[in-house]
Amino acid sequence: MPVVTLNNAFIKHSLHCPDGKRSIEWCDDPKAGGVPGLYCRVQHTRQGQGTYYLRYKAPETGKTTHAKIGRSMDISLAQARKEALRLRAEIAKGDDPQKAKQEMRSI
Repeated sequence: MPVVTLNNAFIKHSLHCPDGKRSIEWCDDPKAGGVPGLYCRVQHTRQGQGTYYLRYKAPETGKTTHAKIGRSMDISLAQARKEALRLRAEIAKGDDPQKAKQEMRSI
């Protein structure tokens, strides 16, 4: 999980998975103004395209969980950061976004 400063130039030109790996997670650097837990996953079969996720600890279980935000081709980095901040606010209140999504699927 390399930590980089995600910016528009990086998303546009550097979303590549190294040879010999199936996927790589480019983590946003919170020290450089990024959102903690936000990362962009790039699969070897989709060079130049990634999917934004938020990694967090589930409030009830304490297990590491991942919430999909969207594909880099569909939403901008600014939109992904805004959504990650919204999800982090929900988590801080004690809600689990993934649990709510699973409950909706079961209905």
